Amino acid sequence: MNLKTLLYYALGPVAAAAIGLLSVPLLAWVFPVDAVGMVAILNATLTGAALVLTLGFDQSYVREFHDASNKVVLFRSVFIVPLSVTALFCLLLLVFHTKLADWFLLPKDDSSKLITIFSIAIFSTVIFRFNSLIIRMQERPLILSLLQILPKALILLAIPIVFFKGFDKSSISATFIFTFALVINTALACYLCRHELISALFLKVKSDQNLDKRVKRFGLPLVLSGAILWCLSSFDRFLLTYFSDLESLGRYSVALSFASAVTILQQIFSTVWTPQVYKLNKEGASIVQFEKVMINTLLGLAVAYILILIFSPATAWFIPKEYSVVVLLLPLCVLQPLYFTLSETTVIGINISRKSHYMLPVTIVALTVAVLLAVILIPKYKEVGAAISLASGFFAFFMARTEISRRIWKPFGVKKLYTVTAVIYFSAIAQAFFVGEYLVLFKIFVSTTLIIMLKNEIIGLKKREKNPSSDDKTP
Repeated sequence: MNLKTLLYYALGPVAAAAIGLLSVPLLAWVFPVDAVGMVAILNATLTGAALVLTLGFDQSYVREFHDASNKVVLFRSVFIVPLSVTALFCLLLLVFHTKLADWFLLPKDDSSKLITIFSIAIFSTVIFRFNSLIIRMQERPLILSLLQILPKALILLAIPIVFFKGFDKSSISATFIFTFALVINTALACYLCRHELISALFLKVKSDQNLDKRVKRFGLPLVLSGAILWCLSSFDRFLLTYFSDLESLGRYSVALSFASAVTILQQIFSTVWTPQVYKLNKEGASIVQFEKVMINTLLGLAVAYILILIFSPATAWFIPKEYSVVVLLLPLCVLQPLYFTLSETTVIGINISRKSHYMLPVTIVALTVAVLLAVILIPKYKEVGAAISLASGFFAFFMARTEISRRIWKPFGVKKLYTVTAVIYFSAIAQAFFVGEYLVLFKIFVSTTLIIMLKNEIIGLKKREKNPSSDDKTP
């Protein structure tokens, strides 16, 4: 992959994150805290839709793409069933909206309108997911990036319009803005992928039963683990609302939105690395090449954490005073995308060996850790408790993924991975309870320690590259 292509892939996540960061303070200033909290509920629901309602077939599409001789047959195999399941799910939401309002933690007076908005957003999310995969696997990085930027830009334009035109600043208005941007983006993606969609939906194409079996065998085990992973990613928002209120959720969601800047690295990495790992394995790449990716990813994420740890107080300049707790939450909130991204490098053994069923115990362990801590910490520490439980769950997720992967595939070095990530984890928790000048000194100490550790690991990796015969001996 040349530099130009890599820059095109990076353009979308970087620009989308930058625009999203501009939208966060605007959203906080224009809408009340409870409306911001409702947007967080919507985003959490859409994340679940992308993980569960796709039935894992989106991952099967990526896994089988390079091996499939007929791409139309492959897309039909992965698209029709999730589309039907999503349509049925949205229909059930609309029919039983009054009973489901409590499950979604929605205000009862607005439940009908909000459920309708949620249903449209869910259906659009699933369709967009498959369209984006077509564009991604066809290696059209600039178009993919533009589709990532467009909804963020529309939201950024819509929020000032609501403010200056004097429109209703309620939860309905806030969620409508996000859904409207998503629908426009999905419609454009459908147009760009119209040939594939028409072929899958209307042309008579002979199905490949063996391919269908492989798609189901790889994808379906990911459904339950995907549902649990969604719970792991979103439980904090629902439990925080349950033990506290939508205003606490609103403040917490602003911290998560600022932390989402780190997902730039996650999105770029997932877009580029996931398809490439199968190519490298097919070409017989050595374990050192995979280890190099792990260490380089750790380096990038650790640097991002250090910068956020040092400069997190600057967020207070851009948000109302009632969001002051965001400064303490931010270093904790970035751990979710940090650990998830790093685990994408260490999970290669599970993906390459096609043993996706191992993801189920991984996510169960992580969710158990996270929920137990949430039940204990949220009632007392509210937003801080939610952030600690979320970070703890994803730390457990990263370690479980790593340990299973290196046992069923090839052993690779983990000492520095675990040491650096543990330092990051405990320092993020500690800084939430430090005050005054001690906090500044603590941040300097942590940053210096991490820099020294990473420097030593880079030197060690270079030595292993010169002596590849020691790959299997790496602890």
